[in-house]
Amino acid sequence: MKPILVAKWRIDEDPMADQPSSVKWSNGAPAEYEDYLENVNGTHSWLPDEDGIELIMFPDVVADVSFDSDARTWVIRGVGPRTFALDVTDPVASDDQIIAALHLRRIVYKARIHR
Repeated sequence: MKPILVAKWRIDEDPMADQPSSVKWSNGAPAEYEDYLENVNGTHSWLPDEDGIELIMFPDVVADVSFDSDARTWVIRGVGPRTFALDVTDPVASDDQIIAALHLRRIVYKARIHR
């Protein structure tokens, strides 16, 4: 299993416009900007602190999302994420609607959508 990747921006930097001021693996191994680019669209969470903001990336965590006919909502499951319901109740919701709902969570999961 890959370690967690942490990208950090200082308080005076904009994470939406600037490259991170540092990128490191949680196990202490060196990380490069290319590692950030490879993992930025995967499972991640933003954590602000007094010095700036960190993007915590979990390269190996992929959630399975499927419609649960008993609960009548789309549900996320998998190894790593805990099971929870998304606020999407349309059984034929588009991938974009499901992905948008995933981005409303504290942890944004990279997902495999099962239809």
